[in-house]
Amino acid sequence: MKFYAEIDLQNRIKPLWNRDYDILQKTKKNTPLRIEVIQERNYKFHKKVMALFNLGFENQEKIANFDHYRKIITMRAGYYDTVITEHGTVYFAQSISYANKDQKEFEDVFNRLLDVLYKDLGSDKETLRKEIENFM
Repeated sequence: MKFYAEIDLQNRIKPLWNRDYDILQKTKKNTPLRIEVIQERNYKFHKKVMALFNLGFENQEKIANFDHYRKIITMRAGYYDTVITEHGTVYFAQSISYANKDQKEFEDVFNRLLDVLYKDLGSDKETLRKEIENFM
């Protein structure tokens, strides 16, 4: 299982998002864990994208699962693969992991996600950008 965390000033692991906290809470206490530490590139930008997803998720009522919501918005922003099967076309959300993209590519992803969400939320982009900053 993977989750995002940071180390606080007391050298404790602090989950970054509610989902990460839930994963850590479900982990059996006092048992050895194997942890691979990968220091994320441009963490603040990743946090901004996750704030965008969270803001959109919390202001809609159609989709109950955050991961499903995130994948749907990602696909609506144009990041998906198609597979043609004998039963029709199947769509899969692409990974928008910023570890696999340079800064410019990830900024493009953010802007395309922003385009989708500002329409969904009935807001202009500048107001939405300010709300994202407040949400973080």
